[in-house]
Amino acid sequence: MNKKSILCIAVSAAFLGGLSMPAGAADPAANATTVAEKRERQIQLFKDADLNHDGKVTAQEFADFVLTLVFNTYDANNTGKLSRTEYVALVKGPETATTDAEWIIMDPKGLGYITLVDYLKDSIAVNQMKKDFKKLDKSGKGYITMADLPAL
Repeated sequence: MNKKSILCIAVSAAFLGGLSMPAGAADPAANATTVAEKRERQIQLFKDADLNHDGKVTAQEFADFVLTLVFNTYDANNTGKLSRTEYVALVKGPETATTDAEWIIMDPKGLGYITLVDYLKDSIAVNQMKKDFKKLDKSGKGYITMADLPAL
């Protein structure tokens, strides 16, 4: 399992259960310890993921939210771009062929960097986030509301 997968899982878990996210994952309450703090954190994550503020989070909003957190975590120099070096550090693992294939898809012009928009086109990561979303969308309606968040 690579760093990207681990971080995506950690962010998803935080959303699901109000757990702490890894350091550097843009989490203002990373040290939440009480149930009340974790619930508050979970609610804030929901609000942040509800990109159009309609009280619902769709699979796409969830994927975009989590992947944006991951991208921002690995944009070490805060340029709004991930260099190939930063990206390789993010996905470092045994799947070298997959890493190369993903990079080519996201950087088809060979610029040597990707932006958040490019990263959100990573179909492997987006599909994984949509699978994680299904754990929340138990009724299969295509979105979740605050009432769908698991109890802590």
